[in-house]
Amino acid sequence: MLDYQLPTGTKVNVEYTYYDTPSTQHLISTLPTGELHFDTDEHQRINRWKFHLGQEHSLAGGWGLNYGVRYSLTNDHSWQTFLPTGSNTAASPTNSYSRQNEDIVNIFAGTNGKIGEKLDFEVSLAAEYYHSPAWHQWNVYPTLSLTYMPNSGHMLLLNVSSERSGGQSEPQAFKQLSDTVGLCAAQQIPVRGMVQLHR
Repeated sequence: MLDYQLPTGTKVNVEYTYYDTPSTQHLISTLPTGELHFDTDEHQRINRWKFHLGQEHSLAGGWGLNYGVRYSLTNDHSWQTFLPTGSNTAASPTNSYSRQNEDIVNIFAGTNGKIGEKLDFEVSLAAEYYHSPAWHQWNVYPTLSLTYMPNSGHMLLLNVSSERSGGQSEPQAFKQLSDTVGLCAAQQIPVRGMVQLHR
């Protein structure tokens, strides 16, 4: 991972992940149609690059502004082969190969500050393009965080956010769907909200 800050204050981040899981097995199977004796060779290889450019500014009145862009590229190369090792009287499994690419571009901007003496806020908006062999989609993700302190002994927190429910290469599952709390029908995006009261 590389982190660097330009003289202008722009933060640059580059991250690379390599994931490799070779696996071999010797299997003997007895089926209604016969017997199978074979070795299996399973392999999953993932290469993932992530790039991030971000800028932050401090504004008058204690407000802040941030914006930037993120890009990630993931290549998932998987295969499974079968090698007979004995006398097989049933049909052998078929070898399988898979190579998939995933691209994600995320452009974001946000601001934070205080309204009066009792209310702090953070708000941001991100536009993201997700591309894979099975999915091409633009999504918009708003987030909002409010902290209200009516007095020194009480605090009310409100957090509302959204997230993409698929994608991201994982071992043995190139695309997984997560449980959703709510769903934004226009964008098909889960929306999560939380309110906390502290005394």
